Amino acid sequence: MPVKVGIIGLGKMGILHAAQLKTIKEAALVAAADKEKRLAAYSKKINPHIPFFTNIDMMFSSVSLDAVYICTPAFTHSELSSLCSGYGVHQFIEKPLAESLSSAKKIVKSRPSDRIILTGYSFAFHPIFQKAKELLNKKILGKIFRISSSTFISVVLKKQSGWIYEKEKSGGGIIINSASHLLHLLWWYFGDVKNIYAKTRNIYSEVEDCAYVLFEFKNGIQGFMDTSWSTPGFRLQEINMTIEGQNGKIEVNNDMIKVYLSRAKAEFKAGWTTLHKIDLGDSADFFLGSEEYNIEDKHFIRCCLGQDKPLVSVQDGFEVQRIIEGIYRSAERNKIVDLEKEI
Repeated sequence: MPVKVGIIGLGKMGILHAAQLKTIKEAALVAAADKEKRLAAYSKKINPHIPFFTNIDMMFSSVSLDAVYICTPAFTHSELSSLCSGYGVHQFIEKPLAESLSSAKKIVKSRPSDRIILTGYSFAFHPIFQKAKELLNKKILGKIFRISSSTFISVVLKKQSGWIYEKEKSGGGIIINSASHLLHLLWWYFGDVKNIYAKTRNIYSEVEDCAYVLFEFKNGIQGFMDTSWSTPGFRLQEINMTIEGQNGKIEVNNDMIKVYLSRAKAEFKAGWTTLHKIDLGDSADFFLGSEEYNIEDKHFIRCCLGQDKPLVSVQDGFEVQRIIEGIYRSAERNKIVDLEKEI
């Protein structure tokens, strides 16, 4: 039997996931919900056989569901997740997990022990960044000591308004939104962060438009992140990372991995080796937005069926939220924040 899924929130990401689910044979999209009544006609136009609801309780009482996607603004995640947990369904929550660390804690605490919550950090499913994780697991660089990273996207180039630019609702600007993808990759690759020092700047909006962050990880690795959503020239989000170790370095971005080794290791010779995305094969069955969304949604459905363990669990999303909180506290206080002691 396919996993019966409902989508809550028919914004950009809700529509994207709805389209992906239609291509996954183990999934059945059976309900859609949004508080905006005007979306009812649009929903029926693109999904004529799927009922549309403006009330979540009504959706659950009318349709049998195994799982839901929560694709609503961040400040609604905690309340919606708690409601869905009460109905005993698996959950996919779009990133960030919540607008604040306190709200994220409520999500973690309310989750039934026999149900999964996947957090939508989609770059963990991107073939290039998965390959980089594989290389790091093989320890081809030996001891790692330094990381430089950046992520840019051009979305705030003039004065903006709306909930995403209201700190109480969104939680912040570039850090909690686009840059949280990179923060997840850094945590996934290198583990827990010990100390953070951050500087942020508001240019066009009431939340931060750019930031520079220094990290010290618990394992002694040091690194930094440079990020902005107000730099021209980036139609899509671009992530860059350089990882330096005793045996060389790895340079990774959305399109390729470049490896330089002083000594041959595993399948890599000494010197430079370049792997392009096309070299890694095609693990997506449907391409919309980017291939990682299809891979991510197939993974969530397999998790619901008990065939996979969540790659980006609710606890992973919570750990990223701790780092985000540390960045904001550091920037506000203009001092180093010790995550172990303060958060």
